[in-house]
Amino acid sequence: MSRHKSKLGPFVPLLRATLDSAAWRAMSHGSRSLYVALKRRYNSDFRNNGRIYLSIRDASKEIGSGTEEIVRWYRELQHYGFIEMTVPGYLGVEGKGRAPHWRLTEVGYMKDPPTQDFMKWDGTKFKHHRRAARSKTESRTGKAARGVPEGRHTSVTERRHSSGEKRYGMAAHTAGETVPERRYITSLPSVAEAEPERPLQQTPSLSPPPSAQCTYCHGSESAPDNPLTIGAGDIWLHARCRDDWRAERLHTTANSTKPPSPAPLRAGPQPR
Repeated sequence: MSRHKSKLGPFVPLLRATLDSAAWRAMSHGSRSLYVALKRRYNSDFRNNGRIYLSIRDASKEIGSGTEEIVRWYRELQHYGFIEMTVPGYLGVEGKGRAPHWRLTEVGYMKDPPTQDFMKWDGTKFKHHRRAARSKTESRTGKAARGVPEGRHTSVTERRHSSGEKRYGMAAHTAGETVPERRYITSLPSVAEAEPERPLQQTPSLSPPPSAQCTYCHGSESAPDNPLTIGAGDIWLHARCRDDWRAERLHTTANSTKPPSPAPLRAGPQPR
């Protein structure tokens, strides 16, 4: 009767001497799981010991733990002598990070026999030292960062409005106060500068002739409350028309002081 040897599928070999070592028993369960994940990537046919890599992110997904625990377990495996780093992690040419490469001391490396550093463990327990939280003012280089002086706001005295004053900068008008007239500045000369006012010469004793007419309203009627009096020269004006005539004359004089408009350009060829 022939015996059929059962063929095993792909498996991760663990030596009994490794499992029975004191360093293995002193390790945590997480470090053991991480070592199995690293041993899974070892291939004796390709002799890839020393080029085994497993990133922290991939190990976190494979084992089901956080990244901080993976970092601690890597240090624990190094402390007990199960792994040794051959190439540290670095930033690749394309800007992608490269995971560090590891050597398993349980198996041979290149043409050298296995070193089995875990068998030389001196019995010192692994102690994880938590990294102290860096303060906001501490720099990454360890040097004390220069503090920025806090902006101090100076006190500004508030303007108090009196009872008789309105807000928004408008003063309240009390009884008896007069509001100053708002004056506008124009480019034209004032009426007083254009021609000084000359008082009309009134000769009440001189009566107008029958053919005299008012220069402003062209009327010849003369009434006791609106007499027709003589002005400058041979100008006759009613008493009610004197102010209107004076204002119209001053306005005409002011407009005549404007600079003349430039002459239009002459059509035709310009001189060279």
